[in-house]
Order: sequence, then structure tokens, then C-alpha cells
Amino acid sequence: MWTVTSAYLTAAEHPLATKKVRPHCTGTPAQVLSDLAGFAEAGYSLVNLIFDAPSGTVRELQEQVEWFGTEVLPHCGAIAAAGEWNSVAP
Repeated sequence: MWTVTSAYLTAAEHPLATKKVRPHCTGTPAQVLSDLAGFAEAGYSLVNLIFDAPSGTVRELQEQVEWFGTEVLPHCGAIAAAGEWNSVAP
């Protein structure tokens, strides 16, 4: 299975990170990794992320991608989907 979700990294004290119920893949890098692990446990073998940039600036989008690349992506190799890889090709 595969899915698409938004992603927005924040500091630990950001209101979105401290909400009892957060949007998927929104919050600290650790919270986002936990969300990605949850998708894997549910059997998703591919999660496409669309990075949020509430300011609407290219700079914020670039910062989000860079932050994800340094704080989240290096740890994603340890996450394995339950079940087998399912190709998205017809």
C-alpha cells in the first residue's frame, strides 16, 4: 500500500508538536519518525510526503526539506513495512 500525506517539522515547543492529536507527520523529527513507523506497521510500503510551508516562501520549504534530510531521513532505513513491498506500477 502507499499513501500521500503532508509533513511539517517543528521544534518541540511549537503548538502543533504539543497538541494531543497532531496532523500526521507534523511535529518534531522524533514525532514524524514515529508517524512513519506507524504507517509501516499498518502495511504501507511507500509514503509520499508533501512538505508544508505555512509562510508560502520557497526559503521555508527549502528549510523543511533540509531539516527532514538531516534529522529524519537518516533514520528511515530502520523502518520496515509490515508485509511485502507492493509496486505502485500497474
